[in-house]
Amino acid sequence: MVISSLSHNTLHGQAATGQPPVPAAAETPAAPSSQTSAIGAQANTGNPVDASSIVTLSEDATMLAGANAVGLSVAVSVLSSPDDSNSRSSTSDPLSLVKSVAARAFQYINRPFDEATQQHVGVISQSAFENEVEHLGGSESSAAALFTDIDTSANGFISDSELYTALGNIQSAPDSATSQALMHLMDASGDGSVSTAEYQKVELGLTDTEVRSDNA
Repeated sequence: MVISSLSHNTLHGQAATGQPPVPAAAETPAAPSSQTSAIGAQANTGNPVDASSIVTLSEDATMLAGANAVGLSVAVSVLSSPDDSNSRSSTSDPLSLVKSVAARAFQYINRPFDEATQQHVGVISQSAFENEVEHLGGSESSAAALFTDIDTSANGFISDSELYTALGNIQSAPDSATSQALMHLMDASGDGSVSTAEYQKVELGLTDTEVRSDNA
């Protein structure tokens, strides 16, 4: 059974349409659609983006973005039926099962966490971010532009909070330039829709580049 499970931080309680064209006689240009005005002729990635190339999230991927919006990282774990009686006994308790799933999920992701402050303290340098974006299939120019978009503090690093805010915004503002740039990066198949696996590959890939801020 494959399930989407929350990572380590779960245990810490963290829980287009355009205007109709004006007749030619009026000689008035048609108003831009809400999608094209949101995305713009340039998606801040060095590549033209228009309404016809908008990428969307699958239903499951939308749920993952929602989890990211509240600071939760997500991983997939495969749970097999326990063979021994002790395991059966422990997994009959819902809390034990949640802890088991979270523990397994945590091994798939590197997300620096400070136990004292109960905060995620990871940051991503520009070079590390750009290298990972290129590894995931993005271009050098799109990687640089995307870094600038996500680094809202403009301090030269993407904090864990900035990363997960950008990922969460994919759900709340899917037509924004930054969200579309991220979804184009995720859409490895090029079919215009981001699957759960495609979403998680980018989420985990970027998160795994984090290092503790005091080590950056």
